[in-house]
Amino acid sequence: MIEGTFYITLFFSLTLIFFGFHRFFVEFSTFKIALLGFGIMIFLDIASFHFIDPKPIKKSSLIFALIYSYLSFLIFLIGYNFTKKAYRKVNNNPKSFSMYKFEKIIIPISFIFLIVFAVLQVLYPAETKNPFFLLISFLPKATTVLFFLFYLETRKKKYLIFFLIFMMFSLTETSRRIYITLFFILLPIFIGYFNYRNKILPRRTKNFLVIIGLSFFIFLNYLRANHDFGEGYKEDNLIGNTWHYIISLKSLDTFYNTTFIIENFPNRFNYYLGETYSSVLFMFVPRAIWLDKPVGFAAPLGVLQRNGEQDFTLAEWQEINMYSLSPGFIGEAYANLGIIGIITLSFVFGVQCKKFDLSFRPEMMYHNYKYVSYFAWCAAFFLLLRGDFFSAVYFSVFYFIFIRLIVKYCQN
Repeated sequence: MIEGTFYITLFFSLTLIFFGFHRFFVEFSTFKIALLGFGIMIFLDIASFHFIDPKPIKKSSLIFALIYSYLSFLIFLIGYNFTKKAYRKVNNNPKSFSMYKFEKIIIPISFIFLIVFAVLQVLYPAETKNPFFLLISFLPKATTVLFFLFYLETRKKKYLIFFLIFMMFSLTETSRRIYITLFFILLPIFIGYFNYRNKILPRRTKNFLVIIGLSFFIFLNYLRANHDFGEGYKEDNLIGNTWHYIISLKSLDTFYNTTFIIENFPNRFNYYLGETYSSVLFMFVPRAIWLDKPVGFAAPLGVLQRNGEQDFTLAEWQEINMYSLSPGFIGEAYANLGIIGIITLSFVFGVQCKKFDLSFRPEMMYHNYKYVSYFAWCAAFFLLLRGDFFSAVYFSVFYFIFIRLIVKYCQN
């Protein structure tokens, strides 16, 4: 019976992935992003866990993890369809945008910050973890997004050149989440252009986007090529490791963590009661001021599995080489509030998806540039299903703030 359930789950995951990806080009929405997230990060993860990388685990924990995964998806759909009211209309009378300020002030400052951060990434990578340097790195990242928008709108080659230059320097980044966040900002900008012009996305353009998506997937796995994930890893063999991680789906590793959480909460460890979610509220508080401030669930989960201790400390995490794990949406919800957490947060997730889709459409960015900042949240609807809440929204917060600041400064 369980074997058949895994086959059903594999078919279900591929159906969600195909539907979500195909419907992107008809009507972009966070609902499709969430479908992709559920398909890849939860249901395909379950299938890969069973068929590719099985681990010894209690049968009861496995069954509950399967049940909770399907339950979460069902409650998400209920929450999405429960919400009917539209929350925002397009502002057809936006403030004028000063290209003079953007080109004479924002671009030079962004370029200086870009060079400084790129040099630090190469020569002193440890320094880039400093909150100050992390903050300044997001000004050029936000500017890159606006270059792409302005090129599509005006077709001026200078914006395309600036976009390519800034993107080239951005390749010094090593975080996969930051690339995923950028991808889910640029995609609605591109699709929104065709909606704004009342055009249908050409078939060759769709095929091109598919190729871009596959290349992006390969690139993300390449970024993991120096990470030792056990079987199949060879030191200093980037291409071989990349290929192995792709065919073995090493990036899908949350289902085991979910079953570990279900097996050990609350029997062995106490519920977090929302503490890991509250970490987002204190993300701008320096750890030097508040050493024991709440943290996202990825690091504590690493300590739980390695040391079996729940009282997380930064020193203890450093002792295990900063070992972090992806709890997934279901795992983190259960670790905080049990089955009630899964039901409640899945419903809220569906409601928030629907509110976003009713409030924002990609073509709105071409009516008023301030709407670009809102699409920085698109990646969070995808990343949330695999990682912890803090990591899922972390880069979206910075993109949102800096894009909004640039637009506000340049509006007369």
